[in-house]
Amino acid sequence: MKPHSIPVFLTLGVALSVPLHADLIATEYFNGYGTVETNALGLDGGTGWISNWANGGGVASLPNDNEYRPASLSYSAAGYDNSANLNGSEDGALYYDADNTGTSFVVRSLTPSASTVWMSALISVSGDTGDRATLWPDAVANVNNGNSGDGFGILDGNVFFRHNGNTSTGSAPAAGVYLIVGKAEIDVSGSNDRLSFWFDPDVSSGEAGLGPATFTADNADTFGTAINGVGVLNKGAGALDAIRVGETLGDVIASLPPAPPEVTSITKAGDTVTIDFTGAEGASYGLNKSANLDFTTPNIVDTAVVSGGTGTLEDTAATDDASFYRVESQ
Repeated sequence: MKPHSIPVFLTLGVALSVPLHADLIATEYFNGYGTVETNALGLDGGTGWISNWANGGGVASLPNDNEYRPASLSYSAAGYDNSANLNGSEDGALYYDADNTGTSFVVRSLTPSASTVWMSALISVSGDTGDRATLWPDAVANVNNGNSGDGFGILDGNVFFRHNGNTSTGSAPAAGVYLIVGKAEIDVSGSNDRLSFWFDPDVSSGEAGLGPATFTADNADTFGTAINGVGVLNKGAGALDAIRVGETLGDVIASLPPAPPEVTSITKAGDTVTIDFTGAEGASYGLNKSANLDFTTPNIVDTAVVSGGTGTLEDTAATDDASFYRVESQ
């Protein structure tokens, strides 16, 4: 008699919990850069960029040595999804020095943008008057933007906004982590460009509930024809994380869903089917088993949490002539 073999059929499906954002331009969560503190120049993670982090030089007083540190910023608020900003041992944020003795400016290039660009980031400040944690849209086009261009965030401990060289400031926040949101609009009034800035806004109702900007101005052609990049100006204990660039507010406050799991191998030994897969770091996945392609009645036979980008699921009772499996996010 020929040995009896059991064919294993697998279909792959994932239930997504948040909508896709087709107009997301770029992200940088500073994930996966390692456990060792390092100079930020040359870091190349994230999505959507056309260059690595580079020296924003042109100003002799700026040493341009922002640092990657393996310590992510954590932020939780209704309407904001921080799930893609991982907090593992190799995931961090962009810091500078806590001694407040210098300022750093680094930049990263984008494909020239649409006429409206939203930006967000998480910033952390210590409450010290020397803290700076700011974003500078279109900084790549003018490497001196860290001193004279359009920017927003915290500068010298105060809420800060600059458009066409004119600076506005708000009260200094207490030590903590805050959300900053900016909106750059090209040629909104003739050739004039508008920059709007919201400091730690309520984003629970999306753009409709965002409310008036903390600061806004549109009296100059500061961006030319497009936003070509983003700069980060840091000083003191100021830090930034979860930088997002998109065409809508939704793009920059809600994370993309984790990439669907991808099966890398399927093996069977005795009554055990083993499925190796890749998935989102720290996310939980289940192995749904069915006698046919109708998975309407869940039958989760195993669960696994992805660590190091990979996971393994097993069915230790694979005794049927044929089974269908589906890896699902939990």
